[in-house]
Amino acid sequence: MRKVVGLLAPDEIRVHRERLGLSQDELAHHLGITTPTLTGWETGALIQPRSLDRFLRAILTMPELRMKLADEHSLELASTV
Repeated sequence: MRKVVGLLAPDEIRVHRERLGLSQDELAHHLGITTPTLTGWETGALIQPRSLDRFLRAILTMPELRMKLADEHSLELASTV
């Protein structure tokens, strides 16, 4: 199913996460999901939505995005009011 729609396979998610030295907790936090959800993706018990697959790919390939997501304050929007 994942291959047909072009989603990362469970092993790909785990291997890329480990290669970056991220724990499941850290990557789940970056994605805004729970650790059990990420565990489900990595074991194949759950299939990630396409939108989160795209976000996951961005996080795994863009170190500057990971740095921004690690700093909660860097994502605050300036008030225009």
